[in-house]
Amino acid sequence: MPGRRLRGKVAVVTGAAGGIGRVLVHALLAEGAKVAALDVSGAGLAALRDSLPGGSKDRLLANLTDIFAVY
Repeated sequence: MPGRRLRGKVAVVTGAAGGIGRVLVHALLAEGAKVAALDVSGAGLAALRDSLPGGSKDRLLANLTDIFAVY
């Protein structure tokens, strides 16, 4: 059943505001997943949030190369 294969699953996408990450976020949401979108670009995450369909639009600004930024 298209749009439901990932229902009840959670995906974490790093680099979510970039080209591939952005497309991946949309694809995962379309399949029913809950998505945690992470990126170092606050402006990019805001643009991603604005492009998402309704529902939760939480996102996390994070630099995964800096342990203290995510710990």
